[in-house]
Amino acid sequence: MRRLKILSTLLFLPVISLLGQDLTNSVWNFGDNCRLDFSSGTAVASTSAIFTNEGCASISDENGNLLFYTDGTYIFRSDDSIIPGSENTLGGNLSASQSALIVPFPGNPGKYYIFTTAATLVGGVSGQYSGTTYAILDVNANSGLGELVQPITELLESSAELLTGIRSCATDEYWIVAHRWPGSDFYAWRLDESGLSSPVISTIGPSLSETGAIDGIGYIRASYDGTKLAWTRTLSTPASISLYDFDFDSGVISNEYIKEFPQNSLYGLCFSPDNSKLYTAEASPFGPSVVLQFNALATSQDEFSQSEVGIASTTKNFGAIENAPDGKMYIAQQGENRLSIIESPNEQGLDCSFQLDAFTLATGTTCRFGLQNIVSSPLVSLNTTLFSQDTIFACSTPYLLDIGNSFGGSIQWSTGDTVSSILISESDLYSIDLISPCINRNDSVYVSFDYSFSLSLPVDSALCNSSGNQVNAIYNFDDLDFAWSTGATTPGIFIENSGTYSVIASNEFCENSDSIKLTFISIPEFDLGNDSIYCNLDTLILDPEINAKTYLWSDGSTDETLFVTESGLYWLEVSDSICILSDSVNIAIYGKDSKVEIPNVFTPNQDGINDFFEAGNAQLEDYSMLIYNRWGTKVFSSSSPILYWDGQFENRDAPEGTYFWKCLFYDNCSQQSKEEKGSVTLLR
Repeated sequence: MRRLKILSTLLFLPVISLLGQDLTNSVWNFGDNCRLDFSSGTAVASTSAIFTNEGCASISDENGNLLFYTDGTYIFRSDDSIIPGSENTLGGNLSASQSALIVPFPGNPGKYYIFTTAATLVGGVSGQYSGTTYAILDVNANSGLGELVQPITELLESSAELLTGIRSCATDEYWIVAHRWPGSDFYAWRLDESGLSSPVISTIGPSLSETGAIDGIGYIRASYDGTKLAWTRTLSTPASISLYDFDFDSGVISNEYIKEFPQNSLYGLCFSPDNSKLYTAEASPFGPSVVLQFNALATSQDEFSQSEVGIASTTKNFGAIENAPDGKMYIAQQGENRLSIIESPNEQGLDCSFQLDAFTLATGTTCRFGLQNIVSSPLVSLNTTLFSQDTIFACSTPYLLDIGNSFGGSIQWSTGDTVSSILISESDLYSIDLISPCINRNDSVYVSFDYSFSLSLPVDSALCNSSGNQVNAIYNFDDLDFAWSTGATTPGIFIENSGTYSVIASNEFCENSDSIKLTFISIPEFDLGNDSIYCNLDTLILDPEINAKTYLWSDGSTDETLFVTESGLYWLEVSDSICILSDSVNIAIYGKDSKVEIPNVFTPNQDGINDFFEAGNAQLEDYSMLIYNRWGTKVFSSSSPILYWDGQFENRDAPEGTYFWKCLFYDNCSQQSKEEKGSVTLLR
């Protein structure tokens, strides 16, 4: 008889990334000269020619090579030169939240639709349009230098700064969605080989006010399976986030769930790659700014409203949110050289792993509110498995077995369930089938609880003695008999106490045995304390007061304690090498004497440099700005630091000269209202 060693390995389920390999979104160009290139599989920062405060779009070929990009006013080649004839000829604006969207022309290789939206405050940069427009670019025309083969065409006379696209996973067609301003009408145009259809109009949701131009600022995004649409209103009173159903066959938008935020300025918006979560970020320099997560699969108003989870709260001024080809979600930080990252956007709550200031952009570049505006395409690769391994060892029951509903079709578990997630309390083999117009897949996984282990022979072959000779005996798992030291006769047993356990596996030809010593390790709970606000604090020490084998803080440090000097969401994971516990705390630290940071000169000549008069990123509340000319006439007023003066007065260019400003705000630390005054010189 030959004794064979039986191996046992404890495995834990890692994050499942369902992001497909669509390389047309590989290169982003945004903000002040920023570029990110994901074509290598990781983000690489460099520079570009773009200079935009908000909306932008880029497109690459199927191999990830950048073709061109735009800010909604200019079109730039991959070498950062401007395509002739595209200078200020588009209908977008550098200050429109979704200024541009690039969509391939179905059935016409090399041709691309460039859709644009104007800014609701000032219109398009060319001054001719105040709504949604498009032009068609042929990258192969003009000896390969690119050329507009159809000039700008108006789709919607007056629209909000909202623009998104949705691609079919089954056919080569798209929907383009915009929103009329003023009013409550969504407009959707089908795009196929014959071009654009007449619009499908869905009247639903809050009505945008004709007198409140800031109502038009915000974002709309579609889920990647084309079944949901979401909308944020940024500076409305109140701000809000809405979730809708989208019918790809008809283009109809229906069934609104909405949550209002009287004290927030929601801006960026993005679905998780598996379409189960909806994220929004706040553009609020007078803070704290928040990142929120919602259940995108909610089936009622209450379920949607109550699903809100705070992912981050900080003094940062967040902007757009976008999924990247590396499976992570990136968040713009206005006026900074860094981006925040959500490492695992498919995960629930804090398990999504928000990382503040996680990525540094190229030297000399600055992020603004905008990131890449892309068409929502199915992100599920047809070749990926649904479960990353065959066996999952869980620490406790019940266990959430979740593949994420990215499929827009039917789901059938071996348990009879038809939802994307099931709670299970028994060890067993679980399988799932997914069927939709463009996906038909299945997979299975074995789940074991309480550190249980399944000891198994090398089931493909084993060496046995037969009549004195070594022969290969082919075994099927079901053909073996098992005898455990506990008396069990199943292939696996479930253990609650530390100890040594042995098993004998046999058939009519051979017998194999092995044993394993299993020790349970307990790890105590810990608490980082309550969310807190501090003023005039140099250093705060977070101490979990727990003995663990490993520590991992939100900034990547592995010390037992963490020194805190800035506001933000801080979390800690402690591990005993088997299970992990975590906790988080929001810390707000206000310095002494908040001040505004205002320039003394600006040049609103639409050259993309210093075109706006704006307050800096101070920690301000109850903000107001008043600007007067030298005769005492008020030429501009604002109640938000992100509402800038563009040098216009009564729809005309204000003359060069010196203007006088007064800024009112509330200082959190001194608990006092303050006033600052100064002057600024306008040059053209």
